[in-house]
Amino acid sequence: MKKSSFVSLALAIVLLAAALPIRADAANAAAFPLPTTSTYTVSALSNYSGGARHSSYLYTYGPMRSAAYDPYCLADIPAPRGTPIYAVADGVVLTNTYGSGGGYYLVLQHSDGTYSYYGHMREQSSLRVGTSIRAGAVLGYVGMTGTATGHHLHFEWSGHDPYCEYAARGYITGRTSAAAVYPHQHSGTGGTGTVNTASCAVTTGAADTITQTSAVLRGSVSASGVKVNECGVFLGTSRTNMQKLGSDTINTYGTSFYYSTAKYGQPLTAGTTYYYQAYAQAGNTTYYGDICTFRTLDASAVNSQPSATVKSTGATNVTISSAQLNGSVSTLGNAHIQETGAYLGTSASNMTLLGKDAVNNRTGSLSMWYGTEKYGRTLQPDTTYYYYCYAVVDGKTVNGSVASFRTQSSGNWYYAYANVPTGTQHLAINSKASAGSQIGRIPHGGQVKVYPGRSSGNWLWVEYNGVSGYSYKNYLVTSKP
Repeated sequence: MKKSSFVSLALAIVLLAAALPIRADAANAAAFPLPTTSTYTVSALSNYSGGARHSSYLYTYGPMRSAAYDPYCLADIPAPRGTPIYAVADGVVLTNTYGSGGGYYLVLQHSDGTYSYYGHMREQSSLRVGTSIRAGAVLGYVGMTGTATGHHLHFEWSGHDPYCEYAARGYITGRTSAAAVYPHQHSGTGGTGTVNTASCAVTTGAADTITQTSAVLRGSVSASGVKVNECGVFLGTSRTNMQKLGSDTINTYGTSFYYSTAKYGQPLTAGTTYYYQAYAQAGNTTYYGDICTFRTLDASAVNSQPSATVKSTGATNVTISSAQLNGSVSTLGNAHIQETGAYLGTSASNMTLLGKDAVNNRTGSLSMWYGTEKYGRTLQPDTTYYYYCYAVVDGKTVNGSVASFRTQSSGNWYYAYANVPTGTQHLAINSKASAGSQIGRIPHGGQVKVYPGRSSGNWLWVEYNGVSGYSYKNYLVTSKP
C-alpha cells in the first residue's frame, strides 16, 4: 500500500430521510459537512463496529501527522451515490488527488489553522489546488472510490468533533439501527458521540444462464449486529430506470440469493445490455451492492436454442501485474466450436480482445485460459479488472458473463476472496491462529485484505469490514470465486 493511501471501510449505506437542499448561506451559518438534506446519519466514528480503530488521514498521512492524534475528528456519513458534498467552512484547497484507500479525496486548509478532509468521492473534484473556497461550496459528490464497501463520505475536521457538534445542533437524527453503541464523552462539545455496532455488506454477483430473453441474477449479503429481513434484485436497461425484479422476506445474518427473470415474468430483449443491482434490508435501512451489467444473446439466435454455454470461471495466478483468465464452453447437440477467446478491461464497458484461439470444429466441452503476460498485456497493481470469455459456435458468437478480479497490491498486503465449501455460508475470522475463537466472519466471495507478515502457519491475518484476525488459508483465493 502507498504511504499516502488511507483506509476507511464503509459499514453501511443509508438512504437519507429528507430531501431539502441547503443553500450556501445556510451551510455557512450551520457549518455541517454533508449533504443535500437537512439531516443525516453516521455509521462510524473513532472505531468500527468490530472495535478496530477508524484511521484518520489528517493525523496519519496529512498535515496533522506531527500533532497528537485526535480520535474524535472523523466520521463516516452514508449517503446515496452522487449526493453533493459541501465545504464546512471557508478555506483553500490543499490537496486534490487519489489514494488507494481514500479514493478521490480533497483537503481544505482553513484560516483558523484547522483542516477538513473529504474522502471516497465519486470522481476527482474539479477544483484546483490553491483555489479559495467559501463555506457551502460544492466540492464533489459522494462515491465509494478507494477502499469502501458502500457509498459514503469519510469526513474529518481537525480540532472538531463532527458527531457531537452536529448532534447538538440537531442535524444527526438517526443511526443505522438501535443496536449496541460505542460511546465517548469529553468536555467542550455539548454532546456524546456513538458508534453503531451494526454493519451490513451487499455483493452483486455475476449474471449467468444468459439467453436471448432471460438470465439469472445473483447476490449475497452479510450482516453483523442486526439481522437481514429482506433481499432482492433491481433490473433495468440503464442505471437510472432499474425496477425491482424480485425479493424475499428472510431472517438471517447472511445468505446468497438469485432471481430468474423468467420466473418473475420479465422477458428480456435479445442483444441488449441490462443493468442490475442486489439489495438487502437490515433493520430500517436498505443496503445496496454495486451496479453490474450483462448482455443478452444476439437477435440472430432468437428463434433457435443457444448452441453452447460459455462461462467465465475466474482469474487465477493473479499478481501485481498479470493474471490468467479462465473459462469454459459446452456445446449443445451437434454444435461445433470454431473459436474461443477472452476480452479484458478496467470496466465492464471498455473491454478489448486479450487473445483468441482457432478451434477445429470441436464438439462437447472445452476449457480455455488466457494469460495476460503471453498476450503482452501488463496489468496495474491494486486495480480491479473485468473480463469475459466467448466462443464462436456454428458461426455465432456466444458470450459468457462478465467476471472481475483485482491485482495484488505492490505494498505489504494483497486482496483475496473467501471461497468457502459448499453448504457453508461464511469463513470465520478468529482472534487466534486456531479454530474456536471467532470474532467475525466473511461471506462466500467477500473481499479481504491479507497481511502475509502477520500470518501464522496455515492461518492468514486478514482484515474485513473493520474486523482483523486469522482465517484459514485454504479458503482464501486471489480471484473472485
